Amino acid sequence: MKLNGTWYHNFEKLGINTKNDSIGYQKNQKVKEPEITKMLDIVKGEDKIVNLLELFTSDGYYTFLTNKILNVEKSTCVDYAEKYQPQFNQIKEILGYDVNFIKSDVNAFLGKNKDRYDITLCFGGLYHTDNPFEVIKKINGFSKYTLIQTIVPSDIKGDYFVTPAPNWKHGSRFSVKTLRSEIEKLDCEILYENYNELDKSIPTLNRGSVYFLIKYKK
Repeated sequence: MKLNGTWYHNFEKLGINTKNDSIGYQKNQKVKEPEITKMLDIVKGEDKIVNLLELFTSDGYYTFLTNKILNVEKSTCVDYAEKYQPQFNQIKEILGYDVNFIKSDVNAFLGKNKDRYDITLCFGGLYHTDNPFEVIKKINGFSKYTLIQTIVPSDIKGDYFVTPAPNWKHGSRFSVKTLRSEIEKLDCEILYENYNELDKSIPTLNRGSVYFLIKYKK
């Protein structure tokens, strides 16, 4: 099936062609998706996943992909931006998965959430927050597994954290070392960690991409 329009992700692996190589996000997807799939395969080998939470959902691509790989029964997707919700709804109708979109600021949602989830996806959003490490701590209270992908500076190897992000009025930037140190403070096990880089045309501040699969011990 081919869908026209400007799509954030290419849904080819789900049988829906939304390919557009002129979209930078889809170029980045080719770098990030193999690492995300590796993390999902590790979880598949460990546990039965019933319910899923995705933060910073955009068009929901990774929720739908996770549903396919892990046979998830119920998914909750959270994002403050509504820009991609029509595409989210279109894919939901085609694929028929039990997924629910909640329009909310991630911090506000985490502050009031009372539910527990088997797995939380946190892809591409931490650097948009002023308190990325607090977000991870809050997830620790109700999720068994957390999958993280976030951009990091490609040219900073030591400790680094700044908010707001350089040239932004919001968000943050942090190094792999600092992020790992914050994760290690939690009662968890790091099952997978890797790093790669996005296209060289992207400034070094935003070029690095780091991946963590965390299993909480609670």
